[in-house]
Amino acid sequence: LYYYLSKFDMKKEELEIEEEDEFMKQLKEKLKMLNKNKKFVTFLSREKDIEYQMNTERSEGKNESKIEIAKNLLKMKFDINSISKATGLSLNEIENLQ
Repeated sequence: LYYYLSKFDMKKEELEIEEEDEFMKQLKEKLKMLNKNKKFVTFLSREKDIEYQMNTERSEGKNESKIEIAKNLLKMKFDINSISKATGLSLNEIENLQ
């Protein structure tokens, strides 16, 4: 639950439940029940896995773009140090592209 609420930039302290408030007590009990529900927990886990996979794919796509840019700059006879600074790729990675 904290994972999803953190997407709304809520701090953990803001999520503390006042025991005097009846509505909050009921909400807390319902959340406990949800956390015990295997289907709910599985759904949250699957959603988190999908988000991780999407972030990984985005990262790999960005790296492929950097490699393509580096290849183009090599064709244009840019020096390796400048290409490294421009793309964030290491000198070794760029040398392997030649």
